[in-house]
Amino acid sequence: MEICRLQNINCGKIDRIPEKFPVVVKPKINLLAMSIDSCLVSDINQYNRLILSDDLFWMEKLEGEHTTVDVFLYNGCV
Repeated sequence: MEICRLQNINCGKIDRIPEKFPVVVKPKINLLAMSIDSCLVSDINQYNRLILSDDLFWMEKLEGEHTTVDVFLYNGCV
């Protein structure tokens, strides 16, 4: 969520219902990367089925090309 906030992307904890849909729901911690276990949620009914898990957060759905970068640290060095 902090990365979203730094980029002014609307986001919130899973217990805070988004004002507008669709949103992307993601795990708070994703050590496997590549947006594994993320899903697009289109409406409040679908969202309500997901809020049973406290280890998720939501972010607004972005348009355009999607790129992810993984950085691995070893002894504090990239």
